[in-house]
Amino acid sequence: MAWGAGRRPVWASGTAGSGAQRLEVRDSGEVVLVDGDGRVVWATGASIVPVVGPQFGRGAVLRRGERLRHQSLTSDDGSTVLVADGSWVAVLDTYGESKWNHAYEDGQLTVMDEHGRVHPRDAEAQARMYLVLDEDGMLRMRYPDRTVASEIAGPGQELVVVRGQAQLRDGDGTVVWTTARGDLSEAAPPWPPQVPGQHQLEAWIDSLTGERGYCATVVRDLGPAEALRRLGLVGGAVTRGTWAQLADHRDRHPAGADAVTIAAAALGPHTLMLAGDWRTGPARPELSAGTLAVTSCHITRVRGEGPVHRDDMEADFVVHRNGALVAQLRDKPPRRKGVKVPEVAAALADMGSWNAATWARLYGLELMCRVAGVSPTATDLAGELLGGIIAVNQPGAEPGCHTPGTPRAQQLPVLPEVSNSLLIRTFFADQQAWENLVTTLRTPSGFDGAETVADLTIIDDPSFADMSVEQLRSWVESSEHGYFYVADETAHTADEQLLLIVDLTAGDSEPAEARCVAADLWEIDVNVSIGNMFISDFLDEDGVCRGMLL
Repeated sequence: MAWGAGRRPVWASGTAGSGAQRLEVRDSGEVVLVDGDGRVVWATGASIVPVVGPQFGRGAVLRRGERLRHQSLTSDDGSTVLVADGSWVAVLDTYGESKWNHAYEDGQLTVMDEHGRVHPRDAEAQARMYLVLDEDGMLRMRYPDRTVASEIAGPGQELVVVRGQAQLRDGDGTVVWTTARGDLSEAAPPWPPQVPGQHQLEAWIDSLTGERGYCATVVRDLGPAEALRRLGLVGGAVTRGTWAQLADHRDRHPAGADAVTIAAAALGPHTLMLAGDWRTGPARPELSAGTLAVTSCHITRVRGEGPVHRDDMEADFVVHRNGALVAQLRDKPPRRKGVKVPEVAAALADMGSWNAATWARLYGLELMCRVAGVSPTATDLAGELLGGIIAVNQPGAEPGCHTPGTPRAQQLPVLPEVSNSLLIRTFFADQQAWENLVTTLRTPSGFDGAETVADLTIIDDPSFADMSVEQLRSWVESSEHGYFYVADETAHTADEQLLLIVDLTAGDSEPAEARCVAADLWEIDVNVSIGNMFISDFLDEDGVCRGMLL
């Protein structure tokens, strides 16, 4: 089935109930659907008689004597494609980013054939080039008349596309050349296979959730009904149906655009939950009460009408154990907490990770499954599910539309879209002390006549009275801010007006919280905000952040 804007079907094969399980593109040019026994249940009927000619590569392998022209090879896990498109040969990942390429610029070329004759080759001829692994084992680009345009590598027995690269191997499987960065000694080894079905699961989830993104969570040793109950979905708020049917309920929900589809599927004794909106994540701590909950949230930001790049993706990977956050990996703002948690460390090692946050962004579903110890596929979510609808940012939300144990969004103001640092007041019992604190922060400080103040957005709102640091974290974490300051009771009563700084990006070796002398905040904030220094650089022997210039 093909879907248009607004999830409206624009074409369907009409094969519902036929038992179709696999789509195949035949060598004849025909596209067919086959059932579990391999029987064709539907076909395009546009069969093309194959032209007798040279052998072409298949699947992930190009063998001696085989060629590619305007064709491709795909790794077994579906993550990497080698494309031969005329004068351009490239290895691409699933996001279309080139991992390696070998190309000619358009224009006139002069080449010499095996007899020493010089031949001009124009752009049209370049477009008809092909990639071939010749009988002598050399990987070459040739023109249609077989003259050699370039010699790439060799000799070898077969060219194999694996995850992240293409490898030229000899008869015993030894890699003699690779498209990976650097020479063979520097090339990264082939990655282990993905958790089965992860590539298909990711594509399936993306096709369902679209521009809203998604949050997928695996909760261990917990059934779907209990998992939904922990999110506030109980009684009549819970229903059964396919994802499409649940999404239809969302479209009719009074919350409108703020309605979010939630579905849960059993994975043996565990539960896989899918929320069809980025705004529902990261996972709520109460899901992990007495167990482990692992979440991968993802959204792709489309900038204008241009192409979507990997850098436009945002992701959040979190692990909760018994209500406590034990790991969090993300790029924006950067955070690499809990990489030494045994399950996380083992999963990253199995995946050959060189950067934990980047791996969580690019391969979050696979990392989630490895950490949780499950292997779901798209099939697990394709049938009838248990689920319901929750609403975000809705005043007066009814039970089932709000996550228990978290502050209701309508009780807090909208997070200001500012680039400077946030200072949030949570203590309101002493107005004079607050005014004294603000005066300190607004009094210029510095040296050699270059006096300045901390660049702050001050949030002075009774809605935040006595709010915990964890609640404030939940409010700020959806923004681009990597840290924020809290004016709590200690900040009002301590002799040095000690503000609390909360670092949202702290890794295992950095403090997540520290006290800062208000009078020195201008120096601390300007350096931390541009990444010139870290909070730990300002800590003295008492564990308090102080300025170092005065």
